[in-house]
Amino acid sequence: EITRPGWGRMVAKCRVDDTRIGRWMVRHGFALDFARYSKGYYAQEQERAEKEQLGLHAGRFVTPSDFRDCRRTGASA
Repeated sequence: EITRPGWGRMVAKCRVDDTRIGRWMVRHGFALDFARYSKGYYAQEQERAEKEQLGLHAGRFVTPSDFRDCRRTGASA
């Protein structure tokens, strides 16, 4: 399924058989749910990955949006 939200970028939901790739990646900590745009579509998967400390959640990291905000303002993350 491919859509073009208001900001003009192409967004696709990819599957392999019955597995939704984005959902799988968030569930295992390899991607983040950016709720601002997804409206929490993957929130449950992210909560489980955080609780189980999987992937990114196994350590400390700066979210991409926080990193970009710091670059814009000159602050440190």
